[in-house]
Amino acid sequence: MRVIGIDPGTRDVGYAIVEGQGSRLTLCESGTISCNGKDKLANRLVQIHRELLVVMRKWQPEAAAVENVFTGKNPLTAIKIGEGRGVALLSAA
Repeated sequence: MRVIGIDPGTRDVGYAIVEGQGSRLTLCESGTISCNGKDKLANRLVQIHRELLVVMRKWQPEAAAVENVFTGKNPLTAIKIGEGRGVALLSAA
């Protein structure tokens, strides 16, 4: 089984593709999608979506694991990360 793991954000998004065969896991690819923090949020979300689709088309994962948003001291940051998480879930769908 091949799985993509995604660490969402609105400026940087980490991802990794792993493949499991029995009890053995193999890292296929990992990387970061980096956006220009000066770009509008909507443009960054579109870039993240497009680049995640490229990775997913290449590797055809059967499942996705997307990190949950945790709330810290700044609720606005959590909301922005939640928007990035939404794009990651959309891309995986």
